[in-house]
Amino acid sequence: MVIIFTVGWTMATMLIRPLVETELMKNWYEGPSESMISVLFKKELNGDTLSLLLVTTTEIVFYYFFLRSEKKSEENPTSA
Repeated sequence: MVIIFTVGWTMATMLIRPLVETELMKNWYEGPSESMISVLFKKELNGDTLSLLLVTTTEIVFYYFFLRSEKKSEENPTSA
């Protein structure tokens, strides 16, 4: 699990970093803050946070579908 998380975080960072460095995001970060929530988002939503959110949601989906136990069909066993 640790290796999957580490490799996933590295790959997510490679995917998120170009999006965060776009001109639109730079203008949003450097623009005036209208409320305390906006200030909080600007402070907390950086490239590392977004990549961790991406890898966390991806791993949740991965672990849910591939590591869940299969439900056995309910068949009545025959008595001998």
